Amino acid sequence: MSLVWINEGQNGYDILSVPAFIAEDLSKYIGDFYDWLRGRDGDNGHRKHVDDESGSFDCLCYDGATDFPRWLNETVLKDSAEKAHLLPRIEFE
Repeated sequence: MSLVWINEGQNGYDILSVPAFIAEDLSKYIGDFYDWLRGRDGDNGHRKHVDDESGSFDCLCYDGATDFPRWLNETVLKDSAEKAHLLPRIEFE
């Protein structure tokens, strides 16, 4: 298993524990995850329709820190004994 940093934008960084082969090609798997999110061939539960004063549009609503490892576990690692895990965040004030 390997540790990887995931940049969550304004939410900072999260650390995932993933199999070594995932860590070695992390950008490919992140790209595959984004392709899956944007895919129009099925409802992945992350597509939302918004109607408000700024207009009517579709958007993606997801939390990369939890949804990316879940996607890995349900697709890439489905038949693997090794699974991806989000490590607890420690914050200091």
